[in-house]
Amino acid sequence: MKKLFLINTVLLFIVGCSPSVTTIKEIDAHFLSDLGSENNRIAADLAETIFDDNLDTLSYNFYIDYLDKNSTPSAEGLVCLIKKADEKYFETNEHSFFLVLYYKCNGQIIGDYSETSFVDTVITITGETDIPSFKNLTELLMK
Repeated sequence: MKKLFLINTVLLFIVGCSPSVTTIKEIDAHFLSDLGSENNRIAADLAETIFDDNLDTLSYNFYIDYLDKNSTPSAEGLVCLIKKADEKYFETNEHSFFLVLYYKCNGQIIGDYSETSFVDTVITITGETDIPSFKNLTELLMK
């Protein structure tokens, strides 16, 4: 009886202390579609109404605030999911911007170029050592 109790206790301890993998379930095809279409729309809005056709000075914080206040009803919750990314990289040029989001728990890197209405890159990685340079990724996709 004591052995059975000891074995159950040890098993419970091992299972309870083992690392669990959690994912953000909302990072799905709907999120990718919303991200691509909203970034395309927002880039055009910002270029025409606020930045006089030059997005060079657009910052991530201005972008996220503007998106939060001006997203379409179908993209509800998009800003929250963008903010959940473990790492973010944001780069602009005169006509567009590029956003890279890394979700560690999902093992995904998502890259979106605002000149297209769909997400341009989704990379699944197996470990943190496989993470490519966000700047290099951006340079390749903005060419």
